[in-house]
Amino acid sequence: MRARRSRPGRHLRPVDALRLLGHDEELMAFHKRCIADGYVLKKTVRPYHRQDGGLTCRFIWRKRAEDPAMTIEYTVRWRVARD
Repeated sequence: MRARRSRPGRHLRPVDALRLLGHDEELMAFHKRCIADGYVLKKTVRPYHRQDGGLTCRFIWRKRAEDPAMTIEYTVRWRVARD
């Protein structure tokens, strides 16, 4: 009998990051603070559809004016309703 490998989730197509920000008030407030501090949001997010049915997105802000460059990563996990 073959050994069964666990099937991890999969990446979905890239999505506009600003479009997803509107779905989470806390994330939108964090985005406004980052922008006020001079950070720039990466334009796209590559959602990850987890095996348990959830969705994970990693938002990235960068500030390159200073040396060394600063990066902030914010990972959000959402539950997705099943039909």
